[in-house]
Amino acid sequence: MVDRVFLDRLNKDRKLPIHRGLLRHVGPEMAVFLSYLVDQYEAWDEQGLFAEDDSFVLTHMDLMYLTRMSERIIRRCKKEARELGLLKTKMKDVPPKEYYYLDLEAIWLLSQGRGE
Repeated sequence: MVDRVFLDRLNKDRKLPIHRGLLRHVGPEMAVFLSYLVDQYEAWDEQGLFAEDDSFVLTHMDLMYLTRMSERIIRRCKKEARELGLLKTKMKDVPPKEYYYLDLEAIWLLSQGRGE
């Protein structure tokens, strides 16, 4: 009974599902990074908040805080994800904000071991 109450309370906070295939094919840091981006994509989609070009805004501070990864690791993951064609980013607006564009199909293929 106590375990169920504890689990229910833990589950009230939003979880970050990490795809096992991503863990297997890209390692834990990149898997957490990509999983968080996909989670944010889904949240922006559910709320209808995408920009006109289907992008969403995310800051390094948010990524650092919510993934507990250092800025160095985030920059490395972002660079590698760009090189793999998994995402694009663009700075726009004043003050400048970083907009993310995800290639969900490429991320899915990578999680299946196709696209490494």
